[in-house]
Amino acid sequence: MDLTIDHVTVAGRNLDALSTAFSDGELPAEYGGTHSNGATHMSIVGFRDGSYIELVSTVDLSTPSPWWHDPIYGDGGPCAWAIDVEDIDEASETLRDRGIAVEGPIDYERERADGTLVEWELSFLGDEADPGATLPS
Repeated sequence: MDLTIDHVTVAGRNLDALSTAFSDGELPAEYGGTHSNGATHMSIVGFRDGSYIELVSTVDLSTPSPWWHDPIYGDGGPCAWAIDVEDIDEASETLRDRGIAVEGPIDYERERADGTLVEWELSFLGDEADPGATLPS
């Protein structure tokens, strides 16, 4: 099973501040939109190989985040990582067969600021409260 980094998630209290910090460091961030949970939104720092850094925060600081609550509200920085696999169903089953707890694959989506619908599947490994905190998503 070939594994490549898909993305690394960086959490903070203020998405604009995160985006500005990366852009000031010559890593321009592009707003990606609100997640389907309605509570978090994100920007992307993309790389030529298709991998990216996902900058994430809550849309409204008075709303709890369903994922990465403590890293977001504590300006925690890097909080998760995800790998890309060719066949998520096969990879998930292989990991289950090896005794690793796997939830998924689960379908997700978000709408970009330009109205484009982005869809993907995730499987969550292990039993961490925050996905990708130890084992990748």
